[in-house]
Amino acid sequence: MIEQGSGFPGSGLPGAGLPGSGPPSGRPEAGASESAAPQGPVRRAVRTGQRQRICAAAPGPYPDPAVKAPSPEYAALLLDDFAGRDGELTAICQYSYHHLVVPDHLAWIADLLEDVAIVEMRHLELLGETIRLLGADPRFYGEDGVSWDARSVAYRDNLRLQLEADVEAERGAIAQYERHFSLIADPHIRQLLTRIIADEQLHLFLFRWALNYVR
Repeated sequence: MIEQGSGFPGSGLPGAGLPGSGPPSGRPEAGASESAAPQGPVRRAVRTGQRQRICAAAPGPYPDPAVKAPSPEYAALLLDDFAGRDGELTAICQYSYHHLVVPDHLAWIADLLEDVAIVEMRHLELLGETIRLLGADPRFYGEDGVSWDARSVAYRDNLRLQLEADVEAERGAIAQYERHFSLIADPHIRQLLTRIIADEQLHLFLFRWALNYVR
């Protein structure tokens, strides 16, 4: 889905060649079995070239998961951040889907969505480890005990609507993390939430910025 010449705006770095895309003739490479080659028309995803990527994580290291003592109450709050309707699992799936369907000429936005999703995966891991330390099982359900549902993902019909949904997702995540920060006294968990919020604020900025390039 990525084309040459699709570096992100202002980078001055066009996409490089497309390694691994096969010979122009569509015939198998030398040494490959002719019988193994698919017959008939083939649709192919264009592989990513060499492009400058945008850092999707705020500066600074992540704190190691730690808690002062087990707490079912705190674990329940973090389960909502982990896999509630507006939690990290929803963000990962939503940004991953949006990454897959970005138009080829805006490949830098596809890269951005992929990189943000990867950062959200780090958040999911850190929250899951903290939930275990608090004495709970980090299963994919929220504070209310309702299992995560793919209908939580804002799929949308075009890139602008998708990015607008991503902006709203980040706003909601920041508000939820800030509310949980105010309810949790454990300094270790508060440190983790502060670091995650910094990432989410960066993601909000990046999605708003990307919207400037989408009609």
